[in-house]
Amino acid sequence: MVYLKKSLWIVCIVCFYVFMSKTVKAQDIHFSQFWMNPIAINPAATAFYDGDLRAGIYNRSQWYTVSKAYQTNGLWFDMPLIKRPSHQDIFGFGMSFDFDRAGDSKYTSMQSNLFLSYSRALNRKNNHFISIGISGGMAQRTINYAALSFDEQFQNDIYNQNIPITENLHTSKFMFADCAAGIQWFYQSGELNYYQAGFSIFHLNRPKQSLLKDNSIRLPIKYNFTLTTSIALNADMGITPSIAYSNQDPYQEFLLGMMYTYLISFDQYGNYNKFEIGLDYRWNDAIYVVLGAEINRLRFNFSYDFNISKLLPATNAQGGVELSVYYILKKKKKFKPQTIPCPIF
Repeated sequence: MVYLKKSLWIVCIVCFYVFMSKTVKAQDIHFSQFWMNPIAINPAATAFYDGDLRAGIYNRSQWYTVSKAYQTNGLWFDMPLIKRPSHQDIFGFGMSFDFDRAGDSKYTSMQSNLFLSYSRALNRKNNHFISIGISGGMAQRTINYAALSFDEQFQNDIYNQNIPITENLHTSKFMFADCAAGIQWFYQSGELNYYQAGFSIFHLNRPKQSLLKDNSIRLPIKYNFTLTTSIALNADMGITPSIAYSNQDPYQEFLLGMMYTYLISFDQYGNYNKFEIGLDYRWNDAIYVVLGAEINRLRFNFSYDFNISKLLPATNAQGGVELSVYYILKKKKKFKPQTIPCPIF
């Protein structure tokens, strides 16, 4: 166990120094609260929780002081299709729907995905797991050219929207298929102590992305890496350090955070009542504060990004607002030693 802890911290340090030197940007829809929408980060996280059904929604508004705000909304659910205590494994299923709109052109992204996963215990204590998962779905991109202005619509430095344009605009929308895969490792050493690491790959099929019908323009593969550990300070309090890194050539994003949790109560059915507060840092982009709580399996987190990037003069330090909520439905039954434990996220 000592070797395991040392190895994890070595990985953290290596990741920190490697990723610090990179320029942080983003391309796909991204989340400040990546732990509140786990299947969007890694398909292997599907159905890996203690319960019968998990459903969530989220909303994110970003850069509303600069231009038309980025509006991102979504809903998702996942559930264990089969739990086999005798085999110590779980087959999981999930679905998600994401909607994102940005800028004057109202550039819109809509995507729906299906998720399948398999989790298997690595020991008889049911506290050490490996999970794999895949996802696939359809997406659509649309743009409103009428909301844009072009150089030829300016005469004597005066804009006239009635002047026709001669730009060759091939299409205002296109659809494509998308797929992803991931793997996740989890080890729980105590009631409030666990270690979790995940790696996932998105856009494996490199879908076409051109509004000009240029087949050479494709969506780059995206790689996600997450590492989270929970450390109990005492019976009622704990901290959760986390690292999340994404690379989608040539864009990168690195998040480093810490969440403090105060456990108010916990009953024999696995219901937590807790309060949490966190401080996270998106490298070269934003510092954000997280406030949240969990009440009888209903968990919600609110975060606010304070922008510190090169856009600071325009944003006036205002970044993004994000709200995430999910609920876990579980039939009432007391814990048994042979049941599969649940990580405390």
